[in-house]
Amino acid sequence: MPREARRKSRSKIYHIMIRGINQQNIFIDDEDYEKFIAILDTYRKKIAYGIYAYCLMGNNVHLLIKEGKEAIKRYLCPALQPKTSESRPSSAGQIPVNPSG
Repeated sequence: MPREARRKSRSKIYHIMIRGINQQNIFIDDEDYEKFIAILDTYRKKIAYGIYAYCLMGNNVHLLIKEGKEAIKRYLCPALQPKTSESRPSSAGQIPVNPSG
């Protein structure tokens, strides 16, 4: 049975969570954290969303974001997930870029 679609927030503020597969780390070192923040900043400029707060932990991320001129789920969410892991093998606990490959 498919999950019910989330309702759009009237305030356009969303709590976004990203987690590693099986609670594995998605950040291995400081460079991974810096790369993730750089990606956030790049998309913040492109689609004009506001970041109220973020918390980056080894195996998960929490973002408090206000939607801007573009839908967050359409542009930001797909952009974040694969780029944090493309230089790491999935055995290192990263989210695989191509799970079937």
